[in-house]
Amino acid sequence: MSKINRGELLREIYGNSIHGGIAKHASFTEFGSRGFNYRDNGHQGSDVFPESTGGLFAYRVNKSGFIGNDFINNPDILALGCSVTAGIGIKTEYSWPHLISQQTGMTFNQGGLSGASIQQLESLFFEFIDEYGLPKYVLLLAPELTRHWVYEQSHSMRSRSYFDEELGFFRCFDKDSTFKMDVDSSKIDFCTVAQNSFRSLTNISIACKLLGIKYHFFSWMREDNALYSEYDFPGYAHDLRQSTKDFQQLHYVPNQENKPYWLLGMDKSHAGVCEHYYYRDRFMRAIGLLNEDSLTVA
Repeated sequence: MSKINRGELLREIYGNSIHGGIAKHASFTEFGSRGFNYRDNGHQGSDVFPESTGGLFAYRVNKSGFIGNDFINNPDILALGCSVTAGIGIKTEYSWPHLISQQTGMTFNQGGLSGASIQQLESLFFEFIDEYGLPKYVLLLAPELTRHWVYEQSHSMRSRSYFDEELGFFRCFDKDSTFKMDVDSSKIDFCTVAQNSFRSLTNISIACKLLGIKYHFFSWMREDNALYSEYDFPGYAHDLRQSTKDFQQLHYVPNQENKPYWLLGMDKSHAGVCEHYYYRDRFMRAIGLLNEDSLTVA
């Protein structure tokens, strides 16, 4: 076993993945490594996640390396989340932050980072308010509690892992789905990841309380929501009373444009537009702008 130079490794990790900001390094690795010149004018083209759209539409990458509009100072809403919040698989205008804005007229920054863990979104939260000022609301659509990012020398911050219950260890979904390629992720400790995720949610909640920001969150993962509800997590936006798939399909109606990606995104793995309408209503109910009895805007 080769000897590890502790100081050298710490410098490498900080310099390549933390120094200058989590957002900067994560977005650069996502888009900058592909040669996209997004830092000046943003980038839009069919080469941005073409596998997610079937060539039906393209995504704009803003000047900061995130999908969507350029960030503004002191938005009404800071929307945080992973690729679901970024709107992967659907047109950006149908992602839940856009839908809330269309319904309310509120301004927003869309901080959707593909593959983000809860710990990473905590870092993004602090970076965003430091650079763009305080929002009125922080709305977080949380990824699963057991998602984790691991530093790799060859591919900074892009080794994203999730816990596989059947196998009993973490698997990396940025690599080929073979046991050999997943072996490094098996060294990740489940308890450490979960503890860090819980702590990150607590830190965001406390910071928002101290800064006078209204904070609401839930997850797209129902199993995690059951835990948040059971322990009454600070800021948790409880489910709508009528939230079954049948109800959603009856209440929300597609149009000709979004019909191809209504129930499931074009990539066949991310949420479709119908689910984003539900996310919109759940957040709007938490904010106090939705009359749940009639499901109309208050």
